[in-house]
Parts: sequence; C-alpha cells; structure tokens
Amino acid sequence: MGNARVSDNPDERDVFQALADPTRRAILTLLQQGSQPVGGIARGFPISRPAISRHLRILREADLVTETIGSRITATCGSTSSAISNVMSK
Repeated sequence: MGNARVSDNPDERDVFQALADPTRRAILTLLQQGSQPVGGIARGFPISRPAISRHLRILREADLVTETIGSRITATCGSTSSAISNVMSK
C-alpha cells in the first residue's frame, strides 16, 4: 500500500487530502497565531518558497486558508472554515 497522492484536480481535492501532509499542518499551526505574508511563512520551513506556495494553494483549494490582497495568508481553521464544517456535519 503506497501513499495516496493529492489530486492535481482542485475539484477532487478535499480537506483530508490537504491535512494529510505534515508541512501543511505545520503551516496551519503557524497561521493560528495570525495572518502572515507568504515570505514570512516560507522563512519558517526548510523548503523553497515555490514549494510553500504549492502547499498554500492546496490549503486554499480545500478552503482551509484565505489569501487577502497584499499576499497575506490567514488560516480559517475551526468553525469558521466551511471545509471543516462540512466534514464535521457528515
């Protein structure tokens, strides 16, 4: 049994796929302290900024984070996330 790969199709992506990666979970933990620019998020990880941007895209597509004008990223975890609410209601 191999690791499941996150779908490249945003319509097939769900909150569980987004949360399956430890880097994405760490990003969400970081964002619980408040919104941050992408560069600030990237500085906290030993991977490239483009890799962080890909992780953020997956989190955005799963409705776990939002991006505002000026490239600040905010976590929408917990009850404010429609993705989390949808999962919890099933």
